[in-house]
Amino acid sequence: MATPISANLLLSLKPAKLFTNHVPNTPITSIDFDHTGQFLLTAGVDESIHLYDVAKGKHVKPIYSKKYGCHLAKLTRKENTCVFASTKENDTIRYLSLHDNSFIRYFKGHTALVTDLAMADLNHMFISAAYDCTVRVWDTRSANCQATLVTDDIASSIALDPTNTVVAIYNKTSNVLSLHAVAHITDRPFTTVVCDFAKPSKTARPAAAHRERLSRHGQSGGLPRLSVHFWWQWRRLCTGMGLEAFVDSEPAGNIASS
Repeated sequence: MATPISANLLLSLKPAKLFTNHVPNTPITSIDFDHTGQFLLTAGVDESIHLYDVAKGKHVKPIYSKKYGCHLAKLTRKENTCVFASTKENDTIRYLSLHDNSFIRYFKGHTALVTDLAMADLNHMFISAAYDCTVRVWDTRSANCQATLVTDDIASSIALDPTNTVVAIYNKTSNVLSLHAVAHITDRPFTTVVCDFAKPSKTARPAAAHRERLSRHGQSGGLPRLSVHFWWQWRRLCTGMGLEAFVDSEPAGNIASS
């Protein structure tokens, strides 16, 4: 039986081990577990990806991407493989073997910086969103895009439900969350929700390594609203659970916009 989350449970948690494999004082921009929960993958503005074995508490290996940059690194269902978005050269999503650091496949189609990737837990599908106002469906076994949804706004965040049949898309300017059937993603959403979140009093500045690219897409001067909303929701969650001491604390590590 799963242990319910409570204030006492959160307060009892202690770090078991600290890893400092990324360049000091450089933000980590993405963290992802594989579908088994054994492995963890991080990407940072130091243009490196790091693989960890959580069960053993061990840093497995670094992967460097100085030529293309990297963010949104996600482990796939195929063992020892990941996909990640480029931050330099072009906006291609790259499929990488973590065994020998060789590229398996390239997913080309986006014409602007990728904002989010969502991996399916039950099959080989993944979904991407970008500043080009498109959401694309892919299969890691093929370089061809399976479907493309053109949106009126930038989709800054996407997520798949546990059955991998519904995708949630958050549009940052309109502040609307829409739900689409993956099989009919180009159709109108079957549900939309206006996210009426309060705004925090200040926002952090993006890391210098990404500031130039972010400014190309109208994001200069602050984090994308996805990060702002995540942090504000964290504040609301802590307050609601009686954890006011956590409300104004800094996040563990330095998480910044990618």
